[in-house]
Amino acid sequence: MSTGVQTYYYSLYGELYESKRLTALTKAQKDYYEHLRVSYRDSLRNLQTTKSIWDTAEFLRTRHKYTDALHLLVKAYDNLDVSNRDMGYIAYAIADIYDKVDDTERVKQYLIISAISDIKNSVREYISLRRLAIILYEEGDVDRAYRYMRKSLEDATECNAKLRIFEVSDVLPIIDKAYDSMKAAERRHLTVGLAVVVVLLVLLVCMVFYTGKQLRHIAQARRQLLKSNESLAEMNSKLNSLNTQITSTNEQLNDANSRLRESNASLGEANKIKNIYIMEFMSKCSSYIDKLEAYRRSLNKLAAAGMVSELYRKLKSKTIIDDEVEEFFEDFDRIFLKIFPNFVSTFNALLRPEESIKPKHEGRLSTELRIYALMRLGIVENENIASFLRCSKQTVYSYRSRIRLRSLCPDDFENQVLRIE
Repeated sequence: MSTGVQTYYYSLYGELYESKRLTALTKAQKDYYEHLRVSYRDSLRNLQTTKSIWDTAEFLRTRHKYTDALHLLVKAYDNLDVSNRDMGYIAYAIADIYDKVDDTERVKQYLIISAISDIKNSVREYISLRRLAIILYEEGDVDRAYRYMRKSLEDATECNAKLRIFEVSDVLPIIDKAYDSMKAAERRHLTVGLAVVVVLLVLLVCMVFYTGKQLRHIAQARRQLLKSNESLAEMNSKLNSLNTQITSTNEQLNDANSRLRESNASLGEANKIKNIYIMEFMSKCSSYIDKLEAYRRSLNKLAAAGMVSELYRKLKSKTIIDDEVEEFFEDFDRIFLKIFPNFVSTFNALLRPEESIKPKHEGRLSTELRIYALMRLGIVENENIASFLRCSKQTVYSYRSRIRLRSLCPDDFENQVLRIE
């Protein structure tokens, strides 16, 4: 045979035994076909007068000289960009070598690069995305593993790559089952969360009515006490000589004071319960917003898998979540200022005059004021505050440090905030 025919012959049989190795059922078969593949690749390498990077790297890899093969491939990789189709091949070969030395993070890194190159160059018969999906599944990222495996199956079906379809079909049912289990668990959690929120809302309404009733009773007791004090003053000025009546009046006054102390104790307890339920309510509302966000992402995935495109475009938007968050903060500001109507003015009195904070809108709190409002309610940990306000712990720490330095008494500033009525 001519050199050209021999080259074709060896290349063809090398690819044939590679495919047979990938579809073999037993380890013995895989080893046998791998031995034949390596033999034909060696024959092809010995036949060619000019050795390509691929052949040299393959020769080194089959002889377990992974460092030398990696050095050769990385050198070629550095001269390419992701828009070059060769980038996908080289990145995949590098990932394959890192897989041999059990460096999973590097394997993922180069499989991602290879998959990006395949997509940019409209390659549909690829391996990188499928292998990446398997690694993600083994690491517990079922969501992305499911999406990547579905995409691999769609592309393999479109280009009628039967070997790729066989490879994907071998793994997809396992990932698909795990994905369905994960979604079922999320739906159960969402249902439980909604039920808890409804119960807390009912409890909050009951507490509001109870607190209002207690406040009216206390106001009435205070008015009665003021009337008693006025009567006592008048009686003391007019009936100094009547010791018996004075003694009787003092006893009445002591009884009224006792009732006032009991009423004040009841008010303190009511306020304590009110604060606890407000914190619980706000915490659950924040959790509910997160679950709604997770639900929106799950619907996006279903839409991407083939549902109505209009539904996909609508659910892809985060506007509904942003609106819910803004409404959530607005409700928090309104409820907090109803309970502590003088909070803003009292808080500014603790700061230097030139450092006072003025909210942009009437009846609303700024981010700084909202942080200290949560502290007044008993939420003092930066991590909990950051979770509530949907920002980072570093942001909360920076705000607290900056405001403390602007106060009149930095060392005792936060304790003074906790005593605001």
